[in-house]
Amino acid sequence: VCVVDADGIVRHASPSLQAVLGHPSATFVGHPLLDRVHPDDVAEVRRVLGEGRSGNTEPLSLLCRMAHADGRWIWTESAVRNLADDPRVQGCLLQIRDVDAREQAFRALAESEEHFRLIVASLDEGVVLVDAAGNVVTINKSAERIYGFRPEQDVGKFIGHSPYEVYDEDGHLLPVDQRPVFVAMRENRSLRVPALRIVHASGEERWISVFARPLYRPGSTTAEFAVASVTDITERRRLEELLLHTQK
Repeated sequence: VCVVDADGIVRHASPSLQAVLGHPSATFVGHPLLDRVHPDDVAEVRRVLGEGRSGNTEPLSLLCRMAHADGRWIWTESAVRNLADDPRVQGCLLQIRDVDAREQAFRALAESEEHFRLIVASLDEGVVLVDAAGNVVTINKSAERIYGFRPEQDVGKFIGHSPYEVYDEDGHLLPVDQRPVFVAMRENRSLRVPALRIVHASGEERWISVFARPLYRPGSTTAEFAVASVTDITERRRLEELLLHTQK
């Protein structure tokens, strides 16, 4: 976690940042965040931080490469929130996590679907790949556990016929065409949804966070696939609800 002020200077960096980027957290404080960003991603970071400062209080998603202490550029994903009006923060709050393995897998898809499947199988987060028609192409073990997929039955089938329902944070059933992978494909953009509730056919419920994006073959401007990476946040939600209950 780090806090960036209106001038792009890091004003706070938590110890967990070292676990992501390898540098001692204190070395970030007082320096521009852009100093750690890959030159090709600077414009995107400026755009997202600018949008975050424009009065938008909704969480934004930022995908960029950052410098690791071992000399590599690693892919990171950040949830960005404008907390400039909060006297305890006074800036944009970035929750940064390492998604390098996931991004390498997505890029492997352009070279070989088999290579992609091998990498995805080892990821802890759930990954679901669908084609342009919305049919399930690949799911890994984590996605099977989270969603209740049955590979022998669900791969090759339209994802809208999957054995679960999706609800937003307000409890409204999410139509199939509003699920993140379909929005990413239709609108040709990446998006992050911080919290959705899924209900299996068995009645089991889980809370998930989803990052979805379109994927292209080299040289193509038309998305051939969309991929959703999914994190199970059920326990975190339960703890948050417990905390709210104890505060009442």
